[in-house]
Amino acid sequence: MQRNTKSYTILLCLLSLLLAAMLAVLIFRFDPYQGWLILVVFYLLFLGLCFVLTTLAGFWARRFFGKREYLNDHLKISARQGLWLGILLTLLLLLKSAGLFNLISVFLLLIALIFLESYFIYAR
Repeated sequence: MQRNTKSYTILLCLLSLLLAAMLAVLIFRFDPYQGWLILVVFYLLFLGLCFVLTTLAGFWARRFFGKREYLNDHLKISARQGLWLGILLTLLLLLKSAGLFNLISVFLLLIALIFLESYFIYAR
């Protein structure tokens, strides 16, 4: 593994532990009905944790099943897809909390994210 990639994966592992600890403290120490700031912090921590965990999972899957020469490319692709998956999971949680979670809204959200990903891939 290249040095730069190894340091990023170690940083992501430490960041996931930190975010998980912060999310646990937020869940067990604060009342969600105190105000809107607690909910915003919860969703931001959830987004960050989803991003980090899906990035690591994608990178390790690509490293295990893919070619070993392209580790930096694997990390870039995993980070981009981890961000999209983190956004998707956070928005689905927001839809669920607002009572708007149904098949149509999930399908429309998924189509919107697919179009955004396609735009970013082909707009280079």
